[in-house]
Amino acid sequence: MSNYLDIDTKFYRSSEDFSESKGMERADRLIHITKRLEADTYVNPTGGKELYDKAYFKSEDITLQFIESSKDIVYQQGKLKDFVPWLSIIDVLMYNSKEETNLLLTKYQLV
Repeated sequence: MSNYLDIDTKFYRSSEDFSESKGMERADRLIHITKRLEADTYVNPTGGKELYDKAYFKSEDITLQFIESSKDIVYQQGKLKDFVPWLSIIDVLMYNSKEETNLLLTKYQLV
């Protein structure tokens, strides 16, 4: 997907690239990996608000942010009359060009 959309990024497999973190608690594992990558910010999907505490990450010198998609994302989904939000990237790609998809991917905020 990233290649198709011309998104230049590097992917890691935590089980292989950070195998020493296996067995750690979830938050501690993310903090460990973030530090190993020499980063000071970790961005998690908004569902992680129930799992992770910003203050705990901050105590480890890591800024925790959550990514939230803009609520104004709407596009024509085939012949559907009413837009169905929060479907997968596959739905976005089926009904939008590569350029439109890349534009939609910029519609978010970090909280």
